[in-house]
Amino acid sequence: MRLLLDEHLSARRVATPLRRRGHDVEALHEEPAAWGMSDEKVLERAAASGRIVVTRNGRAFIALARDWADEGLDPAGILVVWGYRS
Repeated sequence: MRLLLDEHLSARRVATPLRRRGHDVEALHEEPAAWGMSDEKVLERAAASGRIVVTRNGRAFIALARDWADEGLDPAGILVVWGYRS
């Protein structure tokens, strides 16, 4: 599975175990230049590379998904993690 972890998810606690299981994971937490990237840009980056966004920021990404659907755009996917502490 191809995933893009939003910057608030720990690369050590989330990305590393997923990678060990064979998943292709990009973690914004590992890229200081990506810190503070807008949610729209995160979704655009994920869509361009065919990755599912994994985030704790459900409100923002659900709203973005609705906006994208209204515009006929299709993100690869959004996975919202509730109750997780990174």
